[in-house]
Amino acid sequence: MEPGRMSAVRDVALPTTIETYLALRASPYELQALPDTSFIKLIYDSGSAGLTGLVQNIASDVLSLRIAPADSERTRRLLITLLNMLSYNASKLQIEPELVSRMVGALLNGPAGTVDDLPPFVAMYALRTLLTLRTAQGPHLAQIEPLFHRLVRTGEYPTISEGLHVVEYLLEYSDLSSDALMDLVSRTVQCDGERIGEQTLQQARADGTRWLAWRQTQADGTADEAQQSAWASHALRITILSLCCRTWLRLNRTRRFQHVLGQLIQALDAHSAQDDPSAVVPSSSPRIEMVRALLQTHIVHLAQSASRNGLAAAQASLEMFPTDAMNMLPRVLALVCTKALELDHPAIAEAVLGLVQSHAAPALKRSAYTRALLLQLGAVPLLHVLQHCRRTQRFADAQALYTWAHSALPGDNWDMFWPATVRAELVACVAACEMADEARSLFAHWIPQARIVPHGERYKWTHAAQAPRHAGEAADAALVRSLVRLLRRDAVTPAFRSASAHAVRATSEATAPGMLLTAPCVLALVKLFGRTPRFGSPLDLRLAVCVRDYYLVSVPLASRSRTELTALAQASLIVGDRATAADVFRILYHRGFDASALAVLLHGAVDVHADEAVAAFLSLPDADDARAPVNNARLYAVLLSRCVTQSRFDLADRIQAAGEARDLGGRIAAEATSSQLASTNLSPRATMRHIRALLDEGWAPEARLINWAIKSIARGYTLREAGSAGVRATNQALASATKLYLLGASRLHTVDLAVTRFLLYHMGRAARYMPANAKQSQPQWVLYLDRIAHALRWTRHLTGASQYAAMEHVNVPVMKRTTSSAPNVVPYPLLCQLTRAYDALGDARGVAETLAWIDEAGYDTASYATAPPRLVGTPPTIRGPMRPFTSGALGFLIGFSIAGTLGVYYMQQEYRAASNSVMASSARLTHSAQNVTGYLDRIQDVEARMNQLEKAVVSRKQFDDAAESLRKLYTDMFEETHELRKRMWDLEHEMFATRKHHDTPSWAPPLEDRVRLPPVRII
Repeated sequence: MEPGRMSAVRDVALPTTIETYLALRASPYELQALPDTSFIKLIYDSGSAGLTGLVQNIASDVLSLRIAPADSERTRRLLITLLNMLSYNASKLQIEPELVSRMVGALLNGPAGTVDDLPPFVAMYALRTLLTLRTAQGPHLAQIEPLFHRLVRTGEYPTISEGLHVVEYLLEYSDLSSDALMDLVSRTVQCDGERIGEQTLQQARADGTRWLAWRQTQADGTADEAQQSAWASHALRITILSLCCRTWLRLNRTRRFQHVLGQLIQALDAHSAQDDPSAVVPSSSPRIEMVRALLQTHIVHLAQSASRNGLAAAQASLEMFPTDAMNMLPRVLALVCTKALELDHPAIAEAVLGLVQSHAAPALKRSAYTRALLLQLGAVPLLHVLQHCRRTQRFADAQALYTWAHSALPGDNWDMFWPATVRAELVACVAACEMADEARSLFAHWIPQARIVPHGERYKWTHAAQAPRHAGEAADAALVRSLVRLLRRDAVTPAFRSASAHAVRATSEATAPGMLLTAPCVLALVKLFGRTPRFGSPLDLRLAVCVRDYYLVSVPLASRSRTELTALAQASLIVGDRATAADVFRILYHRGFDASALAVLLHGAVDVHADEAVAAFLSLPDADDARAPVNNARLYAVLLSRCVTQSRFDLADRIQAAGEARDLGGRIAAEATSSQLASTNLSPRATMRHIRALLDEGWAPEARLINWAIKSIARGYTLREAGSAGVRATNQALASATKLYLLGASRLHTVDLAVTRFLLYHMGRAARYMPANAKQSQPQWVLYLDRIAHALRWTRHLTGASQYAAMEHVNVPVMKRTTSSAPNVVPYPLLCQLTRAYDALGDARGVAETLAWIDEAGYDTASYATAPPRLVGTPPTIRGPMRPFTSGALGFLIGFSIAGTLGVYYMQQEYRAASNSVMASSARLTHSAQNVTGYLDRIQDVEARMNQLEKAVVSRKQFDDAAESLRKLYTDMFEETHELRKRMWDLEHEMFATRKHHDTPSWAPPLEDRVRLPPVRII
């Protein structure tokens, strides 16, 4: 284009719209036709609107010299405008950092060769954007230093954070000399030296000097000048990194500190005594003390912040540097655990203690460190962590934590560690976590004098506390008496000889300080050892009876509270001693029953005679009192639970109907959600959807219930029919069970190894017997297997590998090495089952990945070396000739038939809908006609009444005449009355005037005593 024509075009003020720019960009004309003001306005408008693509196009056109020639003032002005706009709208625009680097490079390569024209905030934006490029190659490395010098010269920004970030970035990704790095550090210190502090600088210099002295000592004077220079440069690098770490500590920047500390550890481990980067650093290296001091200061500062975010950051730091964290003082870890428990966040305390267990350094193999940590922590915090594991059903973790603590405090140290006031809570927690051996050992050690009481002595204890009932007879007294009679009917007391706790498989012979047995502890022990499962026998009924008898005779029953008596009765019912339970209930009856005692009584009565107990409860009359048993939803929930446990679904339906009749359905569902779910008769798919809806509403079930539901659905049965034998599973039911398994893994954050093996077996079995026409669904099943493998690898296991081996009666080989980054250790047989499932589906990729997983976990894969070709994922061979024409014709006919059938079906549906609509319209029209007839009748009645009123009404003139005559009548009467009164007044005056007057003689008596009458007027 000619220069004169170009100037003429530039003088034309084109509209500054996006359409104009896009039209010129797509045309053969140059974009230089738009003036600078138009481009600047277009840039700011597109940035404020968040048009990322348009901004990138404009920047590309500027950089490709389509808008202005190279090294021109217009190009420089547009680049500065673009960077300025990006700094303002950084949150709206998703611009790639490489594009920002190209724009900064264009400014540096321009005629000025500097970025001094950039405002400070624009330079800050460009610097922060370039620091996000995590690569050691590129032009951005040469652009970082000029931008930083631009910020330093302005003095308007506190550049300590940016300076340290720049230093760390260049240390990690560039090969700058030591002098250039020290220049950056000195400029950072000059800008904001007060926030860094002289003491921090001295400590950083001391770290580098100490490492250099240690390195020279290790060399024994044999190093040459090149090695000495390399060591000095490395010591300077350590000094700079130490300064960054300490400064981030002062600024309370956790993530920056973690990142730089990782670089410092790599720098300290880079040079060993043998000049081998992979060699182990000697114990004499200052690395341990240096890193421990920094990390310890960081952890203490976060713990003392007394916030959940601070404790979470401390946990992340400990998990990031587990080996160095174990070198800290025990009281630092104890401080983190204590603060976490004070803030009601026991998961952090559990994670810290688990970190100590799993990342034990060689020095920690001795129990001295663990013992010191436990003594610093105390018994109560450790008990809270165990109770947290119990609440979250992490029994394997609780057992590992208990074993770890018990091994560190053997003998008398264990008794001294646990005060007598919390021992009962510990035993209850251990029993609730199903640690039978540990609970038995603790009970026999702390209560060695426990024994089984003979029946006669037990009878004396229970009947010595009988007392007359002082309270009035309640409405439920008849129910209580009938239920107690049910307990006494056919009551059989367990026949055990009197024996001490040592005879009940006790493990300690020494007399321990003792333990105050509480009601929760008794119930936990009795439930663990005396409860009879559905299939099997109690774990140790003798020990359960021993615990119950000791609690029975340790304190007179007369001094027991109502809660303790209720627990004693419940324990007696669990061990099967219904006679003692009936006696305890009689004592409670004398003192007055409450809802808890009545619930326990109903529980035991249903176990004895379900029909009579339910009939007695349902026969209660209605009551207006909300506290009455008939209005207590908890009692309905207890009955429903026991009936479902005994598979008496007919009684469960009666109880549910009775509760709904009294408007208690919602409360019963909240109290007994699990029981209602177990009594449902829904299909497998509907059951899975129902459980998902319950989980969405906030239901938190036990993992065992979900696992039982998964197995029942996979077998093809409803939950009500789950006790039936056999398998009638379908692919649909198995898919529903798999979805429920994955739902439980995502919501409950736990998976069960036995249930996983059960699902994998059924999936492999279903794949082998899958018909040929169902092969198109194999990708979906492979996806299910992939998700199961992911949950198995990364979700917490409900049972450990050892428990899985004992439960499934399989041998789990010990791993030769552990190189996996996954947090879970999957047993070898389960991985083999996963491989077989992938193989049954013909997925070679899944088989290969599972075999790699087995090798990564350290298991021996020699058994697969001689496997047949089918075990390596060979796809199945398609048998039979392919007939495309016949298959196409058959498919066309089948599709046409299906389409015709669907068309007829939908036409019938439309006809039925239209007929129903016409009938509904006719009914509405009839109703409208009846309404109109009624309205007409009402109008006629109103008109008749109006005619009657018109006949009875008078005119206005008649009313005025009557009023005028009445007024005249009243006026005449008033005048006549006034005239009559005037005449009477005149007559009265004349009478008083004609009356004679006589003087009173002197001899007449005074008239003061005479009663004078008032003057009387005639009118």
